[in-house]
This record gives sequence, C-alpha cells and structure tokens, in this order.
Amino acid sequence: MNTPPADSGDDIEQRIGRQVRLLLDLPESLTDGELAWADLFDHGLTSKSALVLVGWLRDEFGVEVPPRALWGDPYVAALAELAGRGGTRR
Repeated sequence: MNTPPADSGDDIEQRIGRQVRLLLDLPESLTDGELAWADLFDHGLTSKSALVLVGWLRDEFGVEVPPRALWGDPYVAALAELAGRGGTRR
C-alpha cells in the first residue's frame, strides 16, 4: 500500500483522511469535511483494514491506537484527535 507523503505543517486529520481514502478506495467526491465524520465501517472498513490503519498510525505518528478505538469511534476526526494527543506512545 502506498502512503501519502507527509508534508511539513500538514494537518493530522488531512493526513489520516488521505490514508483512509487510499485504504478504502474512497471517491474524491467525498469532501474532507464529510470524511471527517463519516462512519468508516459504512465506507468499507473491515477488521483487516482497521488493523492496517492502526499499524499505519503507529508507523506514521509513533502512537499506539488500540483497534477497539476504531470500533467505538470509527471517524477520521476521532482518530486525528487521538493521534494528536499521542494515543498510547510506543
């Protein structure tokens, strides 16, 4: 899987949103604002892709996000908030 480039000054939510778009092959017609609060499971997130996303968050931001966080709050905005707070650091 390709990872979007990490631009300096890039917003965490936008970076996560780009990765989710790639992972779930979402259309560009879904705006960033819509994607921020779209239920990822309604857009094709599976257990396997959730684990891939959690691994990407760990590699990209150096934070541990428990997979159960996605089940409880499956939104890009919620993941960005958790990643911004540092999740559980590795």
